[in-house]
Amino acid sequence: MSLSPDAVVDHVAGVLGDLRAAAPDLAGELDRLAAAMAAPPRYLILGRAKAGKSTLVNALLRRRVAEVAVLECTDEVTVYAEGLPEGREELAWPGAGADGGTGGARSGISLRRLSSAALRNLSLVDTPGLGTLDFRNRGLVDRAGGLRRDADPAGPASVDAAVYVFDSVLRADEVALLRGLGFGSPATVGALSRADEFGAGAFGEADPVAAARAEAARIAGAHPELLGSVHAVSGLLAETADAGGVDEALAAIAARLSGLDRRDALRALESEAPTAALPEPGQRVALLSRLGAHGALSGADAAAGGAAALADLLRERSGIADLRARLLGAGAYAARLNRAAKILDAAGALAYRAADPGAARAALHARDEAPMRWRIDLYRTLPVLEADELAADTAALVRTAIHADRLADLAGVGYAADAGEVRAGLAARGRELGGILAGFPSPAEEEALSVLRGVLTRAAAAARGEIPDAAVLG
Repeated sequence: MSLSPDAVVDHVAGVLGDLRAAAPDLAGELDRLAAAMAAPPRYLILGRAKAGKSTLVNALLRRRVAEVAVLECTDEVTVYAEGLPEGREELAWPGAGADGGTGGARSGISLRRLSSAALRNLSLVDTPGLGTLDFRNRGLVDRAGGLRRDADPAGPASVDAAVYVFDSVLRADEVALLRGLGFGSPATVGALSRADEFGAGAFGEADPVAAARAEAARIAGAHPELLGSVHAVSGLLAETADAGGVDEALAAIAARLSGLDRRDALRALESEAPTAALPEPGQRVALLSRLGAHGALSGADAAAGGAAALADLLRERSGIADLRARLLGAGAYAARLNRAAKILDAAGALAYRAADPGAARAALHARDEAPMRWRIDLYRTLPVLEADELAADTAALVRTAIHADRLADLAGVGYAADAGEVRAGLAARGRELGGILAGFPSPAEEEALSVLRGVLTRAAAAARGEIPDAAVLG
């Protein structure tokens, strides 16, 4: 399928291979770029202080590695990546000198290598919270937001995409921050955290997880230019289920609530004094600290079947599977496009330093007609378009095109459309582009529309049967 993350990697590997053959004197630097392109996408984890970022990191890694506390505790930017031996090393900030730009003090950014299957297909960069009270942490957050723009694309701190963690509606300053991140909405994923506490949580009549999922869908629909998707998640439930927090002892305690009237179960969880359901002082603390009130209530019946059944229920309630699927699927595809643009830019700069610059540049452009190339070129324009409210229509066209895997997608018609309807749709799209170009498009719009016109021209030829669909879509 043309939209797999691996297809992006394969295209860039082919371009770098062509350039390496034409410019063997650049082999070392090109090999470094190729290795970087093949590495897992790296997600920057952002959000307000105490929004649940570190808990979410632990849940995604299925391991308690990020410190979690009642008060603010993340005081550095940490890159989590697979590797042995396990350990931590301090990194210099991109563009800084040998001391990381700190004059010899701690740089505030580190690489932590872990032997983790969860890190084979993605890596994560945890950050202090927005709105932190700590002056130094505020500086780290500001610098972390610039990693996409400043980092060496083959460096250990280069980031390709973002997960924005929040626990309620998006505030005005958060919208501004998301608009300025520059990853493009398809590579920016929202995580509405603490889904198990949403609204009135366990103490309300409505299911908090269902309400959180409905709110996540509403936010995604309201902000298509900021977030490619929004997922309601409970980091606590996911961390407990997947990071060794569920054992038979916990399941046995939770099972004591099974069969109780909901009000009686809530009283047992609220009361600091021993109750018939939870007679030992530590039982209530164990349930609330590892399951929360909602997890304890919703998991009580499952817990009667043992630890494995309880863990399965917590995973389903946590929403972590949907978030993980996005990060490894559509999010990874967009992250790869983002990284590909940076890698190809770096390769273009190298080509001018080759012993035979003419041959190097020719090799660099030998695959310009490949379908993946126009997707990369289009994605390059998207962050700029989405930051410009006047370019909203062009941004919407770009988002549709980069995800298109049928001619019908490019034409803006349904999958059931016949060939004539596809041709008519492509013609209408062409007129739409012409109308935008006839106005006062920005330079980014002109670049995007130029690429789109070329794609639509080839798509029309494919719709007429003159070239195969694969020549356009891959």
